[in-house]
Amino acid sequence: MAEEATGMKKNLVINRYTVWTIPNILVFIRILCVPVYMTLLILGARAGSNPAYASWWVYLALGIMAFAALTDVIDGKIARKFKAGTKIGKYAFCNCAFETLEIPSTIETIEEGAFAGCGYLTALDINVPTIGLKAFEACTMMQTLKIGKGVTSIGDLAFAQCGSLASIEVDAGNGTYDSRESCNALVHTASNTLLTGSKNTVIPASVTAIADYGFSRCAFTTFTVPNTVATIGAYAFSDCDALESIELPAGLRRIEESTFRNCYALASIAI
Repeated sequence: MAEEATGMKKNLVINRYTVWTIPNILVFIRILCVPVYMTLLILGARAGSNPAYASWWVYLALGIMAFAALTDVIDGKIARKFKAGTKIGKYAFCNCAFETLEIPSTIETIEEGAFAGCGYLTALDINVPTIGLKAFEACTMMQTLKIGKGVTSIGDLAFAQCGSLASIEVDAGNGTYDSRESCNALVHTASNTLLTGSKNTVIPASVTAIADYGFSRCAFTTFTVPNTVATIGAYAFSDCDALESIELPAGLRRIEESTFRNCYALASIAI
């Protein structure tokens, strides 16, 4: 991990020192075996005039190859048994004060609350396959969010209470999530559930549900929920301090608990 400071600005760069898991070390050792193996074969070939001497080099080369194959078996078993894919652990950087974040492609999982409460983080471009529960919750200054095509699992409340969000974009190649019709929202494709919205979200007509904390802390004054939405989750519009009026659809079937909690400016609800 490296933290760089320029004036008052801090950047978090997760680098090679954070990825030394046992399976990765074994992979590195296996790579080092390749030049050793080739060198032994060359030495054996050069000693061809002495067959007994040459055979020793060949035997050593075969031993190196067998060792490399054994490490391949071992690192696979360790990774499967202990789920040792490269990851960022629970609450690893919770409440840290950096403004930008760079995550390498080697990271496979961001666990629960890893970056929760990072109140100075302003933008996030992420392509990690698994993003855990509350991973970026309450990153209150985050304005832009880009989800790459490699993201396959996003835990509940992963981006909850990121009230400054103005732009949300999902890569068109992502088969699990989308931001259809340039809606400035994160939508689960299969269920048509809006997971995270922004102050500039326009909910598409194909969305049928708003998830818990979907718009919590968003800074809009008026909002319209389309007729296709049947369920609004708990705390979905909580702490929207500027919200003055909202229009709900006639076909709405369920509003969960505390949906409009602490919306002190809310004066009009139309159904």
